[in-house]
Amino acid sequence: MFLISVNKFKVFIVANLISCILNQNEICNYYSDCTCTFCGEDRNYTECDFINLFCESGSNTFTSKYSTYKNNYLNYFKREKDAEIFCGDQKPAIKENQKETLIIQTGKSYTQGTRIHCHYNVIYNDYYNSYKIYNPLMTYELAGDGDNKLKFNLIVIYYGENDVLTDIFTDDELRNRPYSDNVTDYDKVELFIDFKENEYSHIDETFTIKVKLELKEGETENKDSGNKAGKIIGDLAGIIVGILFIGVLVYFLTCCCCCQKSGGK
Repeated sequence: MFLISVNKFKVFIVANLISCILNQNEICNYYSDCTCTFCGEDRNYTECDFINLFCESGSNTFTSKYSTYKNNYLNYFKREKDAEIFCGDQKPAIKENQKETLIIQTGKSYTQGTRIHCHYNVIYNDYYNSYKIYNPLMTYELAGDGDNKLKFNLIVIYYGENDVLTDIFTDDELRNRPYSDNVTDYDKVELFIDFKENEYSHIDETFTIKVKLELKEGETENKDSGNKAGKIIGDLAGIIVGILFIGVLVYFLTCCCCCQKSGGK
């Protein structure tokens, strides 16, 4: 009986060792645990995607390997054909009540048979000049009709003052329903997109990111400036009136004193 238990224990140990070895050979991705290897450890990033930067549902975003390989991926992906044109330029949100601004829009297509990787940083306490006070609402969605669909994974990292959250979306999830998130509590939102190999001569969809700034009733950027200017002018007018009042008061007091002295003589 004891020998059987010992043998079972040995089998268990061997199985665990084999499992560890297999896991260590697994390439990291968002859905794997962290006993894996990073894609590109041989300095070949041809088959790598941004999703390979993450494991354990993105919880390892502050490891030294993550930072190193993130920069390596970014430098390599910049050289991709059509990347600069397809990923588009990032634009600031417009400070008007209830107005939704299209800040990012991918191009209509990229070369058939290739992949594209896009990366964006949306910094609310810098890039948007403290727009956080207007409760920014960020929306990710797919736009366009047709049979030739985009295929991608979107990984989003939300950086707060005390915490970091990571989320992932597929093209099917966003196609079925756009996703909106209030990002008021975050200083930065970082987005990684792995567009899969293009199977078509043209694509009928674009991926978009929009931001809506929830302002107070009737408040706009111009009105903000006008209110500030009006306040400054009002303050200056108050100071001038105060100086004039003091001047008049001193004048009358001086006159009264002179009259009393004259009467006394």
